[in-house]
Amino acid sequence: MERRAKINWIVAVLVVLALIIFFSLIDPTTFPFFPRCFFHALTGFECPGCGTSRALHSLVHGKIIAAFSYNPILFLAVPTLLILAFSQKARRSVTIPVVILIVTILYWIARNLPQVQSFLQSLR
Repeated sequence: MERRAKINWIVAVLVVLALIIFFSLIDPTTFPFFPRCFFHALTGFECPGCGTSRALHSLVHGKIIAAFSYNPILFLAVPTLLILAFSQKARRSVTIPVVILIVTILYWIARNLPQVQSFLQSLR
């Protein structure tokens, strides 16, 4: 394994460990220092990132369904980020950013539909 790949692995492991420790100790719903979503405050609609902190907190505490209900795209984003971090071929791909953009826009629209919102809230 080349040196850069080793450094990437070490950084990824350290980031994951830091996130696990942070979200195991801090509940985003009770601590006021978590930023509020500007888009949500302005429009009343949720952006693709809304609920990520709550989802990570739930995930660290083993509440997978609750984590999914807060932000389902997180379950696609994490593997995608790992693939992009460790695959030079994926980083050079022209189609991957386009697919990510399309999926994000579709998710952004879908998560604000009343039927989807009520389904996700029923999972909590």
